[in-house]
Amino acid sequence: MARALSPSLWLHATSDTELAVLQVLDEHLADLPDAPPRIVTSARAFEADGLEGFIREHRISALVLPGAAVPADLVERVHKAGVAVFLVDTPDAIRTGRWTLIPGQLRGVLSHVTAIHARSAQAAATLARQVSKGVEVIATGPLARRKPAQPTNRPELEFLRGTIGPRPVWLACDATAPEIDPILLAHAHALRQAHRLLLILSVADEGLGRLACTRARDIGLTCAQRTLEDEIDDTTQVYVADAGDEPGLFMRLSQVTVLGGTLSGAGHVCRAEDAAALGSAIVFGPRLSPSETAFLADLQRAGGAVGVQGPAELGEAVTSLLVPEAGAIAALRAWTLATEGSDATHAVATALCRWFAAHEVRP
Repeated sequence: MARALSPSLWLHATSDTELAVLQVLDEHLADLPDAPPRIVTSARAFEADGLEGFIREHRISALVLPGAAVPADLVERVHKAGVAVFLVDTPDAIRTGRWTLIPGQLRGVLSHVTAIHARSAQAAATLARQVSKGVEVIATGPLARRKPAQPTNRPELEFLRGTIGPRPVWLACDATAPEIDPILLAHAHALRQAHRLLLILSVADEGLGRLACTRARDIGLTCAQRTLEDEIDDTTQVYVADAGDEPGLFMRLSQVTVLGGTLSGAGHVCRAEDAAALGSAIVFGPRLSPSETAFLADLQRAGGAVGVQGPAELGEAVTSLLVPEAGAIAALRAWTLATEGSDATHAVATALCRWFAAHEVRP
């Protein structure tokens, strides 16, 4: 780890699950102009033997510990070193390792804590009965476990919105060569129900742009190609995005996003979480990456996504989500799941920045 020159905030996870929470919190902090320097560690990678030296070297001023497993010895030692301790995403039962702390031990640990951000009002009420008057307990809610979508080129987004106008739009994101024909045929199918529908066909390889336009015209669809700086007009039915743009630019324009690579098994780049967080319902094939299988299963159960078994089902799936009311409900459910906990995470990030400012712990 690089040496920190300014007082730092230490985010430490006791498990891989909680590490995801802290990584998202770190990203929220990065977006705040007054955020302190941060160090993120996990129990697997951190050696407690050198704790005091670690605190001095990195000028640690505050420690954040998420979840139910609170390392009592660590809390004791950092407290002696003058480091403030914040518990976040905390349930009503705190434990060390596998064991729930008995009331006397719990009160001892919590006496060294500056503030607790609890997962629920019930957890906050339970914990408030265990802490001294100087410890603030806030019912912040469960923290986010999924990274927020990346920002995009705002001027270009507004230009495209103005060009497209009120037309319905769907996106095929990072489509591979074997998927181009099925996607174009699905669009031709959807056009029977929505005559002004626009397909943004984002290709996984920039070299596929010419092939995609050629195949679109072979099918009888009018096409504009981004690398050729073609304009989208009222007659454009397919816009081939082959300039390597950030996928979030087109997700923000689309009611439905099809995850390219999930039909062919060639892998995909765009993140399902990003599309959902940006208000797009999702269609996906059977060839999923392990990292997104659980999220897409949850999303499908929530009604924010449709899974298809092959290219033949693609047109019907897209068409079903382009029905205005059904599509709006699906997009809302996708957004709700993808952004769950983001408000709580932002609240914690803001509170930490306020603490650093109030204690004149500044970079």
